[in-house]
Amino acid sequence: IRTPMNGIVGMQHLIGGTDLTGEQRGYLDAAQSSAQSLLALLNGILDLSKIEAGRMELDRTDFAVRPLLDEILRPLDLVARQKGLNLACVVRDDVPPAVNGDALRLRQVLLNLIANALKFTHVGAVTVTVERASEWDGGIELRFSVADTGIGISPEQRHSVFEAFRQADNSITRRYGGTGLGLAISARLVQLMEGEIGLESLPGGGSTFVFTARFARAHSVPPAPSALPAGAATSQAARPQRILVAEDNPINQTVIARTLEKAGHQVALAQNGREALKVWSASRFDVIFMDVQMPEMDGLEATQEIRRREQDTGERICIMAMTANAMSGDRERCLAAGMDGYFTKPMRAQEVIDWLARRETVPGSMPA
Repeated sequence: IRTPMNGIVGMQHLIGGTDLTGEQRGYLDAAQSSAQSLLALLNGILDLSKIEAGRMELDRTDFAVRPLLDEILRPLDLVARQKGLNLACVVRDDVPPAVNGDALRLRQVLLNLIANALKFTHVGAVTVTVERASEWDGGIELRFSVADTGIGISPEQRHSVFEAFRQADNSITRRYGGTGLGLAISARLVQLMEGEIGLESLPGGGSTFVFTARFARAHSVPPAPSALPAGAATSQAARPQRILVAEDNPINQTVIARTLEKAGHQVALAQNGREALKVWSASRFDVIFMDVQMPEMDGLEATQEIRRREQDTGERICIMAMTANAMSGDRERCLAAGMDGYFTKPMRAQEVIDWLARRETVPGSMPA
């Protein structure tokens, strides 16, 4: 499913960069909106499937708590202001500067809860609170609450909100949209983080979602993400880069090649891993975008062979995986083969272009 979605989203992006009439632009906007809705549904189903299949594993790293919350709230604050709402965050003094756990999954839960609160609140505020719940020698349990002054949920409907493909009632789906997957996924992620999630609400009286999560103690306090130099994260890198794209799907070849060329980069194409080896051997490149699943020789084998040959030269080219796979262990297999990073299809064009720009200004920069 991800491979054709990559073609759909990518081609829409390319069409958007051409001269269109007002009528055509309206059709394209509608198609892009539908594609993003389908992509959100796809990602939700994939996450739920991974969890239920026992293939979701937490990635434990040290991360700073307050900067993570700032990152989460920054884009949502614009949504709140557009609705005339106040979005506030309170971090109690007993919360440590950093903890060790899966920042990505914690972000996913908080984004779901805060976005839901904003969706169902028309007047008033949404407040996020973080506090220490308990601690022990090996770690700490934090309590997160997201309180809103929105429409609320009746006691009879509370039990269903954490079920997959369910919302409080059918009229909610019709009025507000959504798949009914966000809270179901959040509840399962909280369980993976050894916590519990609950809801306090009354119709017309707002809602408060509360969840706990357990973390190990951080070994260090990671520095807050520093802003890139002015002009660094533009849609074009500081200099044109020579990029080898190894991809067997013709549509995806066109999408990524045209996207990179429009940003000023030079692109060479290879149909499979064996051909990628030949093209790489005959010329010099700054980056290789390597599809993982290809005929004759896949991307993992091709990467391993490139790394073997590089041992004789002392050089090392950056190799980025492109794959429709997103199950537990896929990222690890790519890195174990010698790849430097991982883009999941459907790839976002701007994300790729911005990453190339960051490579020029922040050496070693990799996708999150």
